[in-house]
Amino acid sequence: MITRHAANGHRPPSLVPPHNLEAEKSVLGAILLDERHLDPLYADEQLRPEHFFRERHGVVYAAMLRLHSAGRRIDHLTIAEALREGGQLDQVGGPGTIDELAGWVPAAGHARDYARIVRDNALARTLLTATYEIQAHIGESPGAGEGLVEHAERLIFGLRGGDTLAHVTRLGTAVANEIERLEQAVNDRRDIPGLSTGLRELDVMLGGCSPGGCT
Repeated sequence: MITRHAANGHRPPSLVPPHNLEAEKSVLGAILLDERHLDPLYADEQLRPEHFFRERHGVVYAAMLRLHSAGRRIDHLTIAEALREGGQLDQVGGPGTIDELAGWVPAAGHARDYARIVRDNALARTLLTATYEIQAHIGESPGAGEGLVEHAERLIFGLRGGDTLAHVTRLGTAVANEIERLEQAVNDRRDIPGLSTGLRELDVMLGGCSPGGCT
């Protein structure tokens, strides 16, 4: 869940979101010089079109991905043609923009470093957006307490992907689950996990002992 810009409704107008246009140009230039860079940037560095701050850069990168998926070669001519076919060439500034990108990269061998800079800035922008959304939510729902905390957790833990939040368990939930587990064990007359003290009621109170934990 990474956005290109901080949401306009939750960003002070004087604040410029984190970005590095030189790194963005360098990533694209490196691919134009040697298309073999694209695979590791996409697969290993997880670089996506939405990570680019400047929209035209994301459009060019998306065109590169389309060419690659179609098994076509990538260079400044094929990219320009792909953008023209998609009606996007004028959107990125014309053929001159593609030529400029091809001559921009300081060192093509550093493409992965440039990609990490682009991604780090994209993550920073998303985090910035999340903080403003949290502030806005607080302003709209003062005194909501637990609801505000849960809303903030969803935003923050969701930054690196939807599966992150699934691995986070609140303390209260963990305690409730453990109590339910122990009660169920008593009702079923099953053994309490861990070492036994020899007194079942005490075992229930302690929840079972780990080695060295009941001394």
